Amino acid sequence: MKRLVILSIAIMVSGVVAWAQGSYEEYLRATRQEYSQYKNDKKREFEEFRARANADYTRLMREQWAEFRGEEAVPAPAKEVAPPVVPTTAPVEERTIPAEDKPVAVDNVVKMAPVAPEKKLQPVVRIDDAEVSADSRPDYRKGPYEFTFYGTTCGVRLANNLSFSLTAVDENAIADEWARLCANKGYADLVKDCLSLAREMSLCDWAYLQMVETISGAFCGRETNEAVLLQSFVLNQSGYKIRIARTPQNKLCLLVASNYMIYDKKYFVLDGERFYLLQSFAGNRLKIFNSKFPNDCAIDMSIADVPKLARKMVNKRTLVSQQYPDLSVSVAINRNLMDFYNSYPTSSRQQDENTKWNIYARVPLSYESRAQLYPALRQAIAGKSEAEAANILLNFVQTAFKYEYDDKVWGRDRIFTADETLYYPYSDCEDRSILYSRLVQDLLGLDVVLIYYPGHLATAVSFNEPVTGDYLRINGRRYLVCDPTYIGASIGRTMTGLDNTKVQVIVL
Repeated sequence: MKRLVILSIAIMVSGVVAWAQGSYEEYLRATRQEYSQYKNDKKREFEEFRARANADYTRLMREQWAEFRGEEAVPAPAKEVAPPVVPTTAPVEERTIPAEDKPVAVDNVVKMAPVAPEKKLQPVVRIDDAEVSADSRPDYRKGPYEFTFYGTTCGVRLANNLSFSLTAVDENAIADEWARLCANKGYADLVKDCLSLAREMSLCDWAYLQMVETISGAFCGRETNEAVLLQSFVLNQSGYKIRIARTPQNKLCLLVASNYMIYDKKYFVLDGERFYLLQSFAGNRLKIFNSKFPNDCAIDMSIADVPKLARKMVNKRTLVSQQYPDLSVSVAINRNLMDFYNSYPTSSRQQDENTKWNIYARVPLSYESRAQLYPALRQAIAGKSEAEAANILLNFVQTAFKYEYDDKVWGRDRIFTADETLYYPYSDCEDRSILYSRLVQDLLGLDVVLIYYPGHLATAVSFNEPVTGDYLRINGRRYLVCDPTYIGASIGRTMTGLDNTKVQVIVL
């Protein structure tokens, strides 16, 4: 009897479990169907929005383009208003005796305000998250049409039957071709592949512009009207704020908006915004199709991530600290990355040229450089106090690199990212300050600012422990002067000959 009761209970439980399992599976099926329907509805809504936006934009393109007069390119800021400070070697007492506390008067604080009210880009052609590879070594060939971008082989879906030829560049001819580009799924796939590559390769806006230009020029012919139109289309559908223009000689040009001042590039002011001319043009008047596209955004000239380019490791050099000779490390740098940085135009925010240093100082050190450099630096500062570690890193930057003026090496001002200082044989005060700020932030986790004297750039570090020396206060926090160009000097020391009564602070 007892066994019969147990058997009955088991049958009942198994029935309940079977019912529950069936109900759960039905729930999952219903949930999946509901989510699938939601995605399909959203996709349909988005495609309808895209069709309307493109149709309205194409219709406006047929109207008379307006003539605008351009502004001459603003030359990149001169190296210094004041004569550059000659680097000096610190006296023995400034290397060994702790510095006394001396406040530094702050004349001006330079901050990089966020790019407002711009929002994130809203591409008209979307890519799903599932289409973005999470592989640390992704294949950059999305399609059979291959091209080389800074030594990196990439591919997109761009078939030969998508080629086109413009017989005219008047309003109707451009609008007709634009309508065909919008209607052909092949071009939407191209935009999708470009956006996917940008995510996987960590391309900033400037790199994306260059990649699209590379594809368009390779497919349509460099500097042809067809290449300019295809580049304009891809950027427009990717969410960038662009304008198409026509020269008196019927040559198409592309204008791209930016909230940054991009030096050495001609620009046009349209509806209060600066649109920069990407092609060379000797004249100063263009016929421009000046209509806004929904949700488009100006390009951001910052570099939040290092582009993931094919590795071409060159210029291996050994860097040795004079005061800490055991700190010796060999570093090779990716030449493809150097070529990209060399193409990057100098720019600034809020029409304040001192923000140019902020832009370069915020660029991360590449993975390859961190992998070679940081293990030796971490070993050298292991178990040290913040002040001791900061001194070790400071002497490394002061003594492991050769100093030279930009005017002598480059013939102009040339700001380096941290990777470039590791690559090139010479560097100056601004390059060393940017590299030191990167090392302190990455290895010590301390806040750093750049400090500008007439003719000289240095750093200041906010320590968590009491450290004496020349210091300044920003927003209630104390920052100690650390000069990567004052050879051999310890933290807290200001280079001989500099005026510490007034400095400008560049907040990173």
